[in-house]
Amino acid sequence: MTDHHAARPAETFAALHRQDRPLLLPNAWDHASAALLHAHGFPAVGTTSLGVAAAAGLPDGVRATREETLRLAGTLGALPFLNARTDTYWLGNGEGTRERVLAYRDAGADGVFVPGLTDLGAIAVFVRDLEECPLNVLYAPGGPSLARLGDHGVRRVSLGSLPYRRALGAALDAVVAVREGREAGEGTVPSYREVQELVG
Repeated sequence: MTDHHAARPAETFAALHRQDRPLLLPNAWDHASAALLHAHGFPAVGTTSLGVAAAAGLPDGVRATREETLRLAGTLGALPFLNARTDTYWLGNGEGTRERVLAYRDAGADGVFVPGLTDLGAIAVFVRDLEECPLNVLYAPGGPSLARLGDHGVRRVSLGSLPYRRALGAALDAVVAVREGREAGEGTVPSYREVQELVG
């Protein structure tokens, strides 16, 4: 593949960050979940470390899922772009975040992901400091909406493990409903054929 052709996916992905609203990036944990999201109009799909780890019976955050994550990324198609992540808000009080995100930007990152960052004032500061480098945050139930984040300059909002955890909850709800003699068909349930088509 020539450099010209290799640049196209990265350019397409970068363009998704320059629309009227932030790019909503749902996170998949396997091929079927990624294919389903893509088939329903999401132009880009990420992966969730918790979902990949838990689906493989491994703990998250201890580098145990490297092979599974690489395998999944390989089946989804690799894009030549770099998204740098800092967990200074996720695991702490945010100390040192500004220095890290600016270092990532200066090193050539195409985007900076700061999970745990929900304060709109701090978000506006990071957006200003990062200039053209897109800020990516993690959606927080009960936190700012997609529209509100967009109003403050966020260019990408990831869903992280939320879809995976909701899928687990829906599976449990369905099984418990059947056990208790209730109807288990609430919510969106892709048909057998639809799931087969995702991997066909």
